Amino acid sequence: MARILTLLMASLSALASAQEVSPSDNYESQIAHVRIRYRQEIAKQIHSASVVELVLLRFDDLKEAGPFNDDDSRFPITPFGKTTSIISSKTLSASERRQLLQALATQLEKPVHDGGAFCHYPIHGIRILAKPRDEASEGEAIFTGSFCWVCKNFGFTYPDAAEWLDTSSELQDICNKLLPVPAQERARFNATFGSRSKAEP
Repeated sequence: MARILTLLMASLSALASAQEVSPSDNYESQIAHVRIRYRQEIAKQIHSASVVELVLLRFDDLKEAGPFNDDDSRFPITPFGKTTSIISSKTLSASERRQLLQALATQLEKPVHDGGAFCHYPIHGIRILAKPRDEASEGEAIFTGSFCWVCKNFGFTYPDAAEWLDTSSELQDICNKLLPVPAQERARFNATFGSRSKAEP
């Protein structure tokens, strides 16, 4: 009987050890949960934005971010550590931004993302600024991200990292309605990528 109990305890101990999570897996799990909570907080905060700017980006002008490629004429593509040039921009009215912010918040609140395809051809970008603390200061950036409708992803920046999140057809429709992609940009994209792309920006 004692031998049976000893063998049983040994088996249970081995099973428990096999089910233990490794330190690296535990670390990744904790980071993932922190990032989910962070995105959810940003999703709440963007509704109180004072400025929402929608920009049209050049999909093929990515350059390494640096002193000469990081100014107001360029837009950050944070997960790549690059910037691209801005074709045009539009500051949205309160009524225009309401639907856009709701659609963006919905995507940010999603707990699981696969980041779409591994590519990213930025065509739209969104800048969201918080209300300034006083009249002498500018609002702090709440969100800055580029969107690729071909790869179906957009950039999101954490305090210590950046990654691609999944976009949605609703976000694409809203952005194209508020700031349509010019026909010449669509033509340039198709001329560049041709049959390799099944969708237009």
